[in-house]
Amino acid sequence: MPKKINAILISIIALDLALAVIAYGFPQVWFDWFHGTAFIDPQGLLRRSAATWAAWAVLAASAWLSGSRGAVSRILGLAGDG
Repeated sequence: MPKKINAILISIIALDLALAVIAYGFPQVWFDWFHGTAFIDPQGLLRRSAATWAAWAVLAASAWLSGSRGAVSRILGLAGDG
């Protein structure tokens, strides 16, 4: 897999994991950083969003670790002729 794709996938994994951990584990920090307000989330939307980011991190990790790396490269036009 090209180094560029590898770096992009690892960056996506790190970003999604960081978003998930902060949103789920430290919601007040999230609201302080992004909104500058008190944490008020009676429906639990922020924690549900954290689960979504965690799922995207798992999907990106599976793309990075699996044999489908060649497919990602072919889709982006970065694979060789072989």
